[in-house]
Amino acid sequence: MSAFVDAQSGGFSINLVHRDSEGSPFYNPKETPARLVGYAGRRSIGRVHRFSHMLHLNSSRSISNPSDPDAQLTANNGEYLVNISLGTPPFPIVAIADTGSDIIWTQCKPCTDCYKQDAPLFDPKSSSSYRTVSCSSNACNSLQSEGSSCSSDGSVCEYQVSYGDQSHTQGDVAGTTLTLVPTDFFSQLSDAVETQVTGGTKTSDPEGFFSLCYVPDSSLKLPPVTAHFKGADVVLTSDNIFIQVNDKVVCLAFYANDQLSIYGNVAQQNFLIGYDLPKQTLSFKPTDCTNT
Repeated sequence: MSAFVDAQSGGFSINLVHRDSEGSPFYNPKETPARLVGYAGRRSIGRVHRFSHMLHLNSSRSISNPSDPDAQLTANNGEYLVNISLGTPPFPIVAIADTGSDIIWTQCKPCTDCYKQDAPLFDPKSSSSYRTVSCSSNACNSLQSEGSSCSSDGSVCEYQVSYGDQSHTQGDVAGTTLTLVPTDFFSQLSDAVETQVTGGTKTSDPEGFFSLCYVPDSSLKLPPVTAHFKGADVVLTSDNIFIQVNDKVVCLAFYANDQLSIYGNVAQQNFLIGYDLPKQTLSFKPTDCTNT
């Protein structure tokens, strides 16, 4: 961990679209808030199972082999989406916001050994502004930490990115909701949080997913929780550790799991988070994101 340094001017921002919001292609107005929260929780568990399965399958083989299957991403598993356009004329793409690398990539024509997607593939030949990047360019050199290389004829910069679940993507360079912790720790955390909660009425999750829930009232006070990392402590407010299931119920947004521990996106809300991939460090700054 490191102290957060304010970003200098010259960056850009992009709107994140939650998969269950009205701006998402997966939006279903008939779903209740309680069911949507339950679905999000089950997607979190599903990601853990998938990561564990992929890690097990790939533990004895090299992921740098070009013949290995590419990233088997499922388009509707992302919690946050972004609407972007590529090329000229603009080709619209709904992409998954991911912090696994700093490369923006999409499947393009022609594409071999690709995962199945319903949306049309981007065709570089249909874009008048499409240009590959040369191996000697600054853009290619800046991707050394991502695994850049040159094509067989030495003319085109290529990339390969490997992710934590041992999947990977490779191609030409051109212009995970809930926090999951081990079962023993979860029991201690849940008990500790419960002893610090005052007011409200303890209840059960209407969807049967979360284990510690309350009916909020004007007297309900929820405690903060401090996440201890190597080199930094991050204080999580009640908004980071409790999730509103419906108008009458809030639940602890942690879940017991003995396969992998995941620091979920609820815990990261209202923080500016910096990812320094070459140094493999994270930085946190509490921020009111409603005013940014």
